[in-house]
Amino acid sequence: MNLPARRANGQLIGGQGSLNPSGKPRNSIGILREKYMHRLPELMDGLFLLTGPDYPAMTRIAATKEIFDRLLGKPQVTIEATHTSVSVAELYKAAMLKASRANSVEGKANEIDAGAAIAGRSSTFNS
Repeated sequence: MNLPARRANGQLIGGQGSLNPSGKPRNSIGILREKYMHRLPELMDGLFLLTGPDYPAMTRIAATKEIFDRLLGKPQVTIEATHTSVSVAELYKAAMLKASRANSVEGKANEIDAGAAIAGRSSTFNS
């Protein structure tokens, strides 16, 4: 199997061939439409028959849905998205400042404990 040449970044070099040389027929949907368009009334009648009372409710619902999808079109789908921007650098900076403040408070507490120990006093507080 001969693969087409690629650039250093992995992109295919133009004019070197295709990864799918036989390809998919570009007009396969058109061919199917031509082949079965004459049967469209028969197929729709079959769908209408499935909406009759002799069929289970789920079959009737599915057939009705298919009829509506073909006659009216499928309902439009709306997607709501929220985009949030996060700065990793700002988060890192905030974490470093918080750690620095915590270390400085501990450092002062350790200095107080060391000073009390040298003076022979206990640094514990009684309430």
